[in-house]
Amino acid sequence: MLARRTSLLALALAAGCSIGAPPGFSDGDSWSAPLVGPLESGVLIVPVFIDDQGPYLMRIDPDANQSIIDEALASELALLSGWGGRMLDESDTTRPTRFAKLRALRVGTLTVRKPLVQVTPVGTFSTSGRILRGVLGKDVLADSLVFGFDRDRGLAYLATQQGFTPPTGAVQIGYDIVSSVLAVDIPPAGRRVTTASIGGTRLNLHLDLGEPHSQLRQALWAKAGLAAVPASATLVDEVGTRRTVNQAGLASNVALGPIVVPQLMFLPYGDRRWEEEDVDGTLGLNAMRDQVVWANLDKHVVYLTPRPTEDLLTERLARWNSPELAACAHPGCVSIAGEATAVAPTPMVDADAPAEPAPGAGAPGMIVAAPPAPPAGPGPPGPRGCRSRRSSRRSTAAAPAPPCRATR
Repeated sequence: MLARRTSLLALALAAGCSIGAPPGFSDGDSWSAPLVGPLESGVLIVPVFIDDQGPYLMRIDPDANQSIIDEALASELALLSGWGGRMLDESDTTRPTRFAKLRALRVGTLTVRKPLVQVTPVGTFSTSGRILRGVLGKDVLADSLVFGFDRDRGLAYLATQQGFTPPTGAVQIGYDIVSSVLAVDIPPAGRRVTTASIGGTRLNLHLDLGEPHSQLRQALWAKAGLAAVPASATLVDEVGTRRTVNQAGLASNVALGPIVVPQLMFLPYGDRRWEEEDVDGTLGLNAMRDQVVWANLDKHVVYLTPRPTEDLLTERLARWNSPELAACAHPGCVSIAGEATAVAPTPMVDADAPAEPAPGAGAPGMIVAAPPAPPAGPGPPGPRGCRSRRSSRRSTAAAPAPPCRATR
């Protein structure tokens, strides 16, 4: 029988906080990157440069232990790789891992030097007709940082504790960390578990910021009042294992603190690495579809503010630094009068296509050194081998902890 183990490293990380950038990060207290297709309500996708080559499209997943690239990219860049330990996937099966070391990974205004990345087969994480070359994981979305995203502005953000100010008036959702103590070489990342209500039933749900779909154990569907409907979806865990489902459950409403999400779809939860008493399912990105999200990964708090209602097309177009686009009176430089369509001589461009923000570009909720931040407006404020019996450990974080002075 596997005895309950406590990681000294995990305890050290939980006991203190880091206010500086992690080792290998470029200078600064905050960084930003453009999102690709942010209004499509899918996974969060960013363009990434690897060893000065690219851009390559990669998805964001805070549940991935390390960033990931596909084996074709590793071959194209002539990277040296080697085999690592075994990792447990959602199906309760251990998988071998392969790793490679990069010289540099650049996403938006952030450069991470010499990261160690996992290598997976080509097409493992591709979605919605896009070929994704990998994943940004916890080595970039470090536990000491604040991660945020704003779909309407088309930007994702990272900030140190010094570089972040919680948005005024934001709803604060605290969560616990349920840590794995499985007897495997590389245990899964801890789950951010909060209490939410589905159909009046209180459940323990993991805040999943890397997956568009929410999930719930099917044994709880009737209790939570979910209506089963046919569906077809393929889910991919952070190890790269695929799972196909053919049914979904519709919840009339989901309450996350004071926020009520109507008509939310859940897929069957099938992660066998977590005990039923610890994790009932997940709240995916669809549960936060109407919110701008800031996750303080150090203080175990998620801040939610309503998505802006104003038209931000002009702001998104400004990232292109294109006088032609800026001069257009209509999106895409197209105007329609009656049945005739007049097209300006400039080509149509996707306003949400990848384009790197200017250095130092920040966002509400972040403190940016340069250029100076504009005056506050009405928008949101603030930037081993075999499997054995297992158990899990939950560390509780109540109100956000006071700032500490330790550096990482």
